[in-house]
Parts: sequence; C-alpha cells; structure tokens
Amino acid sequence: MSKPADRTRTIIVWLLASLLLGVGWSYERSLGSFRRRETNARAEVARLAARVATTRSTIQRARALENEAQEVRRQIARLGQDLPEGPVAKWMPALLTQHLTASGMKTCVIQMGTVRDEPDLPGFLRGTWSVGLPLVEGSNTTAGSLLAMAKFKQRHPFVRVLDFAIRPDPENPRQRIALFNLAVLMRR
Repeated sequence: MSKPADRTRTIIVWLLASLLLGVGWSYERSLGSFRRRETNARAEVARLAARVATTRSTIQRARALENEAQEVRRQIARLGQDLPEGPVAKWMPALLTQHLTASGMKTCVIQMGTVRDEPDLPGFLRGTWSVGLPLVEGSNTTAGSLLAMAKFKQRHPFVRVLDFAIRPDPENPRQRIALFNLAVLMRR
C-alpha cells in the first residue's frame, strides 16, 4: 500500500476514534444530566409526598371539625326549638311562676336585668333575671326552693342558675328570702 492511502486510513481511524470519544463523552454528559434530573425529581417527589401527607391530615382535621360543628348546629337548632315564642318579658315570668307554683313555692319577685348579645350564638341574646322566693321559718322552703330551681334549670336547657343567696326580706326583716340570679338564652 501506498503512503497516502495509509495516511488517509490513519486519519479516518483517528476521526472515527475522535467521533466515538465525542459520542461517549456526550453520552456521559447527557447521562449525568439525566441522573441529576432524576435526583432532583426524586427529591421533589419526596417533598410533594410530605405535602400530600400534611394536606391529608389537615383535611381529616377539617372533616372532624365539620362533624363537631354539625353536632353543635343540631344542639343550637334543638335549643331554638325549646325556646318559647314571643317576647321573653312575657313568657319567662309566666314560665317561672307556673313552675314555682307547681313546686309549692310562692313567687315574691321576678325581675329582668340586663340583656346582651350572645357572641357565640348569632341570632340569640342572653338576659339576666332575678327571682326572689320567700322562706318560711320552720319549714323546708329553703331546700324546696333550691330543688325547685334545680328542676327548672333541668327542664329548660336555655336557663342557667348563676348564683343564689339567702337574705333578710327587705319588706319584712324578720323573714328571709332566697334570691336566685338566672341567665336566660332568648331569641333576638
């Protein structure tokens, strides 16, 4: 063979070798790029999986709160059904008088106090009432008055007994009177 043909072959071999090295180098670079992207993608999948888990627990908590809210809504609706119709200034004294008379008590004084918004229950107000019951010496009227008010509160869930006191009757200092302060839930 001649030298120019050998030379051409050598150049072709070198070109093919260079081409193979270039392809290999390019392949390795693109593989490294794919590996980096795979690593980044796996890290992003892990971050997203953590976010999905957090979101699922948040959704479960929200569902639990919604179930609790449904129960509270039912209780409020039931309470609203228990409340008598009309102005509280008419039905509360009548309701108290009827109950206390049936319990053997004589009502001395029933007075409405303050009325304020009930912030946790839209559409409702809370009013205070004072009830004075005369106590007869030598009888069980003290225990009877406490029992009567406890039964009243039990029958009417919209009433709460705030406190009570036994004091001398202002009109007759020799006798005593039981004073009860009540909080009453009422419609707006």
